[in-house]
Amino acid sequence: PGVGYARGLLLGDLESISATERLAFRRSGLAHLLAVSGMNVALVAGVAAALGSFCSRRVRLALVAAAVLSHLAVVGPVPSLLRATLMTSAALIALVLERRALALQSLAVAAASMAAMEPALVRDLGFCLSCSATFGLVVVAPAGLERWPTRRHPLALALAVSLAAQATTLPWALAAFSCLSPAAALLNLIAVPLAGLLLVAALGWIAVALAMPLLGDLAALPLDLLAAPFQWLPALPSGPWLCLPLPPSWWLGLGL
Repeated sequence: PGVGYARGLLLGDLESISATERLAFRRSGLAHLLAVSGMNVALVAGVAAALGSFCSRRVRLALVAAAVLSHLAVVGPVPSLLRATLMTSAALIALVLERRALALQSLAVAAASMAAMEPALVRDLGFCLSCSATFGLVVVAPAGLERWPTRRHPLALALAVSLAAQATTLPWALAAFSCLSPAAALLNLIAVPLAGLLLVAALGWIAVALAMPLLGDLAALPLDLLAAPFQWLPALPSGPWLCLPLPPSWWLGLGL
């Protein structure tokens, strides 16, 4: 099971994850973890930067660019991944030119470029959710934190990020899925770090499996342990706190 989740998180290959578990991810507001996007690109870029830490600055940036583009080539031009890769490219160009990397402008350039290349993307749910969630992280979360007395507390930062992403994706998510997950903000506080650990462990497992194929099965055991909590999601009680049905209506539109 750990390898199946690793493939889903790293490559977007969900064949090994059952339909029941995928539905549980959606009901609990964690479906974004199964979409290859910014977290995956950040991990790949971070590992490449760490491996190139003893190289010169330009060589290190070139390694990061090569790793990010190779990841895109392996997974394919999924809208969320393409958006994240374009934003990373803009940030890398800024670093090469020794300028500030501005997240909002990078998002605008990435979204506009994708829409210019493929106008039909503006109706693609993955594109809309990815861009709106990123807008929430970049703009809404910092704005919301300004008035929080404990805005520098790690828990406050995490909650602000989770709530902002959920709020900004709500118009598209409600129209597509007709349900709201009130518990999503809290569940993400646990699930996102766990998914990050699983991604790091997946990269380590790949390295071990390539170097010593005989140890591949043994090295997959940590992946199974990290993936176990995700397999518990279908067992969560499906009350309104987890999945609140909200069929599309004029009142809902007015509320949004």
